[in-house]
Amino acid sequence: MMEEKLTKLQSFNAMRKFLEIYYKQTSSDDFGTLLSDTQFLSDCGTADPAAWYDWINSVNSVITTEEKLTKQQAYNATIKFLEVFYERTKSDAVRVLLNEMDFLADGRLAHPAVLNYWNKCVEATLKEPEDHKEYLTFVSTDKKL
Repeated sequence: MMEEKLTKLQSFNAMRKFLEIYYKQTSSDDFGTLLSDTQFLSDCGTADPAAWYDWINSVNSVITTEEKLTKQQAYNATIKFLEVFYERTKSDAVRVLLNEMDFLADGRLAHPAVLNYWNKCVEATLKEPEDHKEYLTFVSTDKKL
């Protein structure tokens, strides 16, 4: 059976799901910020416009055509994306995650559970419509607004 591939948007969504796991585990403000920055607004752009641009650059660094990405390519794009974020923020939490995502000299992951998390995120994403976007919604309890 041929591996199902992901679009750039699906890969982005899988990356967001993956980051949500680490946010829930660490409660890191840096992961919270990154998740907020990568949510889509009603105008279809990300809350931080640079987030989508950085994602596309990360994807383009691992594929050479407009083809869809394998799980491994999407994983590699996620690493590239996090490296860019790390360079900007010097976030300890992101550095720890990058270390856990890294491959050892013998080809094994530094932290084996990472691959399990990643695969679950990809599987969940592939069950959603290809054009699914996580929109940022503002809920206010203030009646004056």
